[in-house]
Amino acid sequence: MKNRVGKSQIEAAKSVNLVIYLQTKHPYLIMQDKKYHSRYVHPEHDSLVITSRGFYRFSVGKGGDQIQFLQDYVYNGDFIAAVRALAEYAGECPIWDIVDAEKSSPKPFMLPSKEPDAYKRVWAYLTVKRHIPASIVQELFDEKTLYQAEKYGNCVFVSRDCKYAEIVGTSDTRYKGIAQGADADGYWVTGCSAPDKVYVCESAIDAVSLMSIHRKSVLKNQHAYASLGGLKHQSLQRLMQKYSDKCVLAIDSDDAANKFAEQHPELERIIPTKKDWNDVLREQ
Repeated sequence: MKNRVGKSQIEAAKSVNLVIYLQTKHPYLIMQDKKYHSRYVHPEHDSLVITSRGFYRFSVGKGGDQIQFLQDYVYNGDFIAAVRALAEYAGECPIWDIVDAEKSSPKPFMLPSKEPDAYKRVWAYLTVKRHIPASIVQELFDEKTLYQAEKYGNCVFVSRDCKYAEIVGTSDTRYKGIAQGADADGYWVTGCSAPDKVYVCESAIDAVSLMSIHRKSVLKNQHAYASLGGLKHQSLQRLMQKYSDKCVLAIDSDDAANKFAEQHPELERIIPTKKDWNDVLREQ
């Protein structure tokens, strides 16, 4: 039985968005096409186009679904390992619900409608559940890089540099996504507008958590804190172009982050003592 997978596991595996899965778990296997920005390809095989439900390699005339991709490019032909990895991911949560790479005509950038009267739900989520200091939450509201969505009461982290907004759910069902039509290589940033360092994290929550940790030891610093919205090489390159040599990798402490960091040896890196910076903050 250990070497078998069931129908339900296969169905779960096929429900996974392959683009999002690879960006999260194997970012070294996917990149935005340099010519056609609405699609994704393999970094070493630009004829291998990756979509949410599978792939097709035009140079050899071969393609397949999510399972087949992992068999061919991750697990050396092991069907069972591929199914189990995808099924396990499917059971975690929907992460980084990004612009669908299969759509030929991108939708216009549109932020979620803003809650007009209050932001109690976001305030409670960030200060109570995430342990972000109230002073920092208020700072984000004041600089208009954060607001509460009218529908669902989600946190909306709005980029001050580009057409991009990161959305984080405030309910018990974990949700992360970006705004409709947002730049695929966008990022979110807060903190000093003329920083001496830019700490680059995987999410807005992590970025604000690291800022909170730093603020405990230094009342005012000259740092900025950015979110890539996952492990996205294109977003990191865009940050590096804007902030030159000031970027410091502050991504998670896991295998995917380590592999991502290995591709950017030129950058200084700080590693959280827990899985991510919010875990560190909540233990303090």
